Amino acid sequence: MIDLYEEWLKAKVDLSDMKSKELELRNQIIESIISNEVDGNIKKVLDGYKITVGVTIRNTIDEPVLDSIYSSLSDEEKNCVKFKPSLVAKDMKLLDGSESLWEAIITKPGQNTLKIDRIE
Repeated sequence: MIDLYEEWLKAKVDLSDMKSKELELRNQIIESIISNEVDGNIKKVLDGYKITVGVTIRNTIDEPVLDSIYSSLSDEEKNCVKFKPSLVAKDMKLLDGSESLWEAIITKPGQNTLKIDRIE
């Protein structure tokens, strides 16, 4: 099993290195293609390659600011905001399983994690 552990540790390092390298190269290519901030896809043919760049601008809500201005927003502006329920895991763990809320909870297995450290 030690060989398997060592192989996993090496693969984890290699994967991290490759992800970092891919991100570095991706950003260099994108910076050479787009000159200003846009949102959407940019398609170009350069040097015999068809290149598609997907540019995403992410907008998030500053909740304290939203709370302070929400009542003054127009209906059109309010339609841009979605209030999405989410579970508070620490409070959920206090429930015994018989509460009505459990009818609305979907439970699925997540991806297991693994951590291996060499003991020297």
